[in-house]
Amino acid sequence: MGDVAFEWTIPYLPGKKQKGFGLLLIGETAVFLFNGLFLVRVFLLVAVIMAVITFFLFRSWRIEYEFEYVNGDLAVSRIIRKADRRELYHVSAAQIQELTEGRQAPGKRKVRSYVSNRPGARVYTLGTREDVVYLEPSDAFLEEMGHRYKKVM
Repeated sequence: MGDVAFEWTIPYLPGKKQKGFGLLLIGETAVFLFNGLFLVRVFLLVAVIMAVITFFLFRSWRIEYEFEYVNGDLAVSRIIRKADRRELYHVSAAQIQELTEGRQAPGKRKVRSYVSNRPGARVYTLGTREDVVYLEPSDAFLEEMGHRYKKVM
């Protein structure tokens, strides 16, 4: 049997809470800027500090999840700003117990979510003994898992 290897990436979209927090930071920065220009000059310093924090926070939200599947091993990495790559999760085929469509209840297992937050995205639950992983698999991954584990899907 030949080797099986493929990878796919999904961009992460900030959720409603993150977007709301970002808008709050921008609004507060504008208020401090206005107050610093017309009332108290010290608020200009606060406005500059908040603007820098907002800038770096928004840059850190530019995330992609990369999935690599090689001969039964699945590795999940996070890529920030297309530069900083860090492996977050690794599981071998022997540890996978289930792969089901939708978000399944974790029970007492640890939940790991590597989804894009896009509305209408196909989310699957990959279950191991210790973890429940929410992911958006590629069609090739689903096909391979269907061939490997008839009982899983």
